[in-house]
Amino acid sequence: MLAAPSDGAILIECELGCQRVIERIDELAGCLEGSAEERELALLPEQLELWEERRWLQ
Repeated sequence: MLAAPSDGAILIECELGCQRVIERIDELAGCLEGSAEERELALLPEQLELWEERRWLQ
């Protein structure tokens, strides 16, 4: 599903994990500028792109 590497990023490992990241992006929409949630929101789309790349390579 989701894994957290040592650098704090989220690694998506399956379709369910991908769906959870999409749901989390929706939850974080409209968060406060400069907050931890905003930093998390900035990382999530990149993780989705990485997942898509790995998924299509399989």
